[in-house]
Amino acid sequence: MHVIQYIATQADSKEEAQYDDNFIDDVVHQSEDKFEEYLDTAHKYRQQELSTYEDEARKLNLTELLDNLQDFEFDHYAVGSKLYPLHQLYQMCMGVWNYNSYFMDSVNDSTNRKYMRESIDKGADNWYLVPVDFHF
Repeated sequence: MHVIQYIATQADSKEEAQYDDNFIDDVVHQSEDKFEEYLDTAHKYRQQELSTYEDEARKLNLTELLDNLQDFEFDHYAVGSKLYPLHQLYQMCMGVWNYNSYFMDSVNDSTNRKYMRESIDKGADNWYLVPVDFHF
């Protein structure tokens, strides 16, 4: 499967910022309208994933799952697979870059846009967003 991720980086030019020749025309500088478009798109998809995992996690009977872990004969894989939504929520909250991130700040090593935005607010003018085809 493929997901387009937007990698934020600082560079002196679009060519320096690019990751792959296939997407050079899609690399955008912070002064371009598409910069905010890309950020909004990434945020929208990340929020959709977050909502999906939140909904799945709310359906879990965590007490029952944890009680089943105490039974050594119980199928732990079955419990583990049911805990998957919690695992995904944990990864998203901790900023782990994976197919659910849709955005990665390579300068601050974060999937949170906050640090890039703070840098821009402080006067940095060399941020670029680079689309990357994320395979999983």
